[in-house]
Amino acid sequence: MEFNQGNISTIVAMLWTILCPYISTYVSQDAFIAICGIIIIIWSACNPNTFSVFGNAVNKTIKTDDTTEPVLNDEYECDENDGC
Repeated sequence: MEFNQGNISTIVAMLWTILCPYISTYVSQDAFIAICGIIIIIWSACNPNTFSVFGNAVNKTIKTDDTTEPVLNDEYECDENDGC
């Protein structure tokens, strides 16, 4: 798991939804709690996560400099000596 901004914002949004009912018992300003929740949700939406649990894992493909296509049938391949 990489700790980039997208993954951290997702973790913070999850923790906020879990801890919000407990915080609201100690803080009487519901508007403040709602505004903080909206800001965290917008921040999380702008920075998508890369967790494989949610199907957002980044596919790391190996880039090669070889741009030739693979030969499907060897009988159609041309050699220098044999011709086509």
